[in-house]
Amino acid sequence: MSSRFNPPPGWPPPPVGWTPPAGWQPDPRWAPPPPGWRLWVEDPTSALPTSSNHQTSYQTASNFFSHPTGTPMISGPVVTRVPPVGEPLAAPSVDNTFAWLLACAPISFILVDVLMLSAGISPSGIVAFVIAVAINSWLGVLDIRRLAAVGIKVSPLLPLLVVPVYLIIRTVKAKSIWVIPVLWFVTILVYIGSANFISGTGGVQMSSDSVQTLIAASEHAAGSDVVTVRCPKDPIVPVGGTFECQGTGGTQLQNYTVTVRSADGHFSWR
Repeated sequence: MSSRFNPPPGWPPPPVGWTPPAGWQPDPRWAPPPPGWRLWVEDPTSALPTSSNHQTSYQTASNFFSHPTGTPMISGPVVTRVPPVGEPLAAPSVDNTFAWLLACAPISFILVDVLMLSAGISPSGIVAFVIAVAINSWLGVLDIRRLAAVGIKVSPLLPLLVVPVYLIIRTVKAKSIWVIPVLWFVTILVYIGSANFISGTGGVQMSSDSVQTLIAASEHAAGSDVVTVRCPKDPIVPVGGTFECQGTGGTQLQNYTVTVRSADGHFSWR
């Protein structure tokens, strides 16, 4: 009994008696054959192909198969042509969406810092660190899954610990574009240079100990009776904003209005 080519669902029907010529590949826009789909089925009405042109080979996840020997089965949804000897294997196609987002993550840290300062939380504390690690880890895991889908393995610890190293390694392994790791260095520099924006929008966390010590020393040098100065504990104030401190000494009580002058914490008082 002879056999005929059996196109999977979603493939256009071939002409009567058609067999794949040597080197033929399905259109990449066609859907992959379902698992277990037989590309060749018995057909008593057609003649057994005798031309060697129809002997197109494929490679699946577990086997090679070709017609007309046996009734080949497809063991997985991915079917790729076996290249002729000497033809280089094509690099797998990788979705870089999450790699791009990971490279741009430092920009999101600007918003995180502003929101934390606006809420009265120091962005230099453990909360900010945990948020940054969580963002990097989440994007890194999603990207690693995309890489694993095309057979590329990268340590899941890298995006958690050293994002630029991870981006460089995944670029090499995936034969991706170097713009992605370069972009990370650009965005981290933007984040570092955004201190004035963050401070002007969210605020500057002042050291109450430093402010108290400097005002008290200045008053003592001026011969004032003020002995101690008390300020709010490490206030967060926008550049140009103010907060109040109070000095005491003997029967004297002195109020000070402290003005934040710059993002690096310089201030004045009156």
